Amino acid sequence: MDLEGLSDVEVTMDFTSFTNSNDFSKTLQDFFYNARDRDSIGDHTAIVTKYPNNLFTIDDDEPSLLPRRRKALYFRDSQILLLKMPGGPHEIAAGKFSDRFVLKLNEMGCSEEIVPTRGKTMLINSIRKEADASWGFFGAGTKPSYATCVLECSMSEDNRALSRDARLWLEHENSHVAQVVTLQIYRRPEIIFKVWTRALEQRDTREHHPLQAVDDQEIRITLQAGRPVVEGTMCLSFEKLFERKPRPGTREGDLNFSAPVACWHPVTLGCSFEGDNLSNIRNGVLGLSTLDFLTPTTAPESSRILFYLRKLPGWRLGMAHAHCAFDEFSLRALDSGAVAACAGRRFNILDLEVRERISDRLGRVVVDGTVCIVKIARFKHELAALEREVRIYGVLKDREFAFAPRFIGYAYEEEESRVVGFLMEELHGQHPDIWDLAACEDAVWRLHGVGVVHGDLNRWNIIVLGGVARLINFGVARVVGEGGYKDAEAEAEDELGRLAERLLDVSGVGLR
Repeated sequence: MDLEGLSDVEVTMDFTSFTNSNDFSKTLQDFFYNARDRDSIGDHTAIVTKYPNNLFTIDDDEPSLLPRRRKALYFRDSQILLLKMPGGPHEIAAGKFSDRFVLKLNEMGCSEEIVPTRGKTMLINSIRKEADASWGFFGAGTKPSYATCVLECSMSEDNRALSRDARLWLEHENSHVAQVVTLQIYRRPEIIFKVWTRALEQRDTREHHPLQAVDDQEIRITLQAGRPVVEGTMCLSFEKLFERKPRPGTREGDLNFSAPVACWHPVTLGCSFEGDNLSNIRNGVLGLSTLDFLTPTTAPESSRILFYLRKLPGWRLGMAHAHCAFDEFSLRALDSGAVAACAGRRFNILDLEVRERISDRLGRVVVDGTVCIVKIARFKHELAALEREVRIYGVLKDREFAFAPRFIGYAYEEEESRVVGFLMEELHGQHPDIWDLAACEDAVWRLHGVGVVHGDLNRWNIIVLGGVARLINFGVARVVGEGGYKDAEAEAEDELGRLAERLLDVSGVGLR
């Protein structure tokens, strides 16, 4: 195994030193949770030695001992597993670039020819590798499934790991990958994009002239006077991506990225690496929600917040331009009738053990030793959807619908009567694609069978594991026969009929 790029490894584990696989899995999970408690911004890396081949599955639907949302690099011959848990900036940056890539494909009308994937495991000789994102012919058309372009990200001060990743993709004869985009995020702050390709030199024999990866393009993004400054441009070859030339008379052509690829807000670029609270600074307003205080990170000092606020355009010193108001918003709470519709335990939101903040309204918390999901309403206008969802969970529970998360209970603030959210089971699995249509149709058909129309079906509101689909996010769902709901049959038929179209959608609409 090439040890280059392993300077960021924080722990090494010998799989054979554990008495059973469950102990190993729990120890690994605890390491990553504790590492993120210490530093929620950076990536965290672990090495596992003597990890059995049969336990590293490339089927994303199969149960795994490894944590979700990780990036894995597995050397089958030496049984060495390198695991990286991406930090927040890493995931945000990868998501932003992937979204822009998909927009480029849509603009050319080629989104059905090249299919995007996120975290798909691919084989390179005896190596199994997961990229941050990849694009290629995954079941598209008559071509076999493989990637032609991949994205690799890292939140680190050392760029050797990304160089290693690029070489892994490009320097193997049986790899179809022709372009690798690497995205290096520094805490300075600075972001560097590079495009790696195979060297163009002529090779007389493979033995004397092996494939060689070279980085021939670079975009550098820095923060100057509170604003992002972009140096360089980036162009991905259409021919290398699609393995054909652009068709004349169409919008097809090379994918050009310049300043728009650096679409990070200047304050976000400058301070999101310092803590979740700082990243909430937007347009001169610092807003903190309940989940900000639940986030297991150290709150930044007020002087650091002011340091970044001063970088905002139009910022002026003096109380005429900035003020602090307490209790600006009236207290919010779910309607007692909605809460009564679904029985459940009540938990003080400040007593919950928080593992991870997913978004402004979602987080992972621990209840009775099990990780579950908490969803809250931050403001009054968010209560209606939450109340509707609670009522739907009550209906599903009463009618014994088994294809949704298990409802656990309620989260309250200060008094048990002031419910601001609810807790539910965390579902493990993957969002479906068109190959999961039968399982998804079965779940939706069963939902309609208990008299509920989902109302917001898309691939991001479905989780598939082991060939079984389960539905989530019932914020706009409706119950047949309630409140004068007369068009249920037609809407249910339309919802089921458009399911295949929803599973083919790669726009990202509905992604939370």
